[in-house]
Amino acid sequence: MKKIIFIRHAKSSWDDPSTKDHDRILNHRGEDAAALMNKILKSQLKEADAIFSSTAKRAKQTIEIISDGKYTIEFKEDLYTFEYNELIRFIVKLDNKLNTVVIVGHNPALTNIIGALSANKIFNMPTCGVAALLWTEASKWTEVIDNSARLVFFDCPKNHL
Repeated sequence: MKKIIFIRHAKSSWDDPSTKDHDRILNHRGEDAAALMNKILKSQLKEADAIFSSTAKRAKQTIEIISDGKYTIEFKEDLYTFEYNELIRFIVKLDNKLNTVVIVGHNPALTNIIGALSANKIFNMPTCGVAALLWTEASKWTEVIDNSARLVFFDCPKNHL
C-alpha cells in the first residue's frame, strides 16, 4: 500500500514585484492558513515516512508551519515545478521502503497530478490545500499508475472559515 499526501503551499506575497518567484514568502493570510492546517493535519503527518518539499521559500515556510518543527523535511529542487510529469518522475524514484509520503509543491502540477493518478478530479488545488491519494494494491512506487489511486482526503483552509 502506498499513500501520498500532497500539500500546496499557502498564499504568498506579491508585495515586491521584483522578487523572483522562487524567493516569494508567505503573506499573513498564508501564515494563518498554514497554522490552521497544522491543527487539521496532525494525525496525517504522524503516519508519514518522509516529507519532501519544493525549495521555494513559500513552500518551505508552509511545511515548516504545518509540521510545527516536529518532523524532518527534505527540500528537493525537483519539486519546484509546475509540471505534473516532473512530479511523476520524482515519485517513481522514491525508495520502496517508504509507504506514506508528503509532497509540498505548486500548481498547476498538483491539480494535474491528482487528476492523472486518481479517478477523482479536482478542478483546482487551493493554496494550502491538502489531498491524499491511496494505492491499496501498490507495493512499489513504479506501480503508481494513472487512475489507480483513491482520493481519501481533501481539505483546505476555506472549508474552515
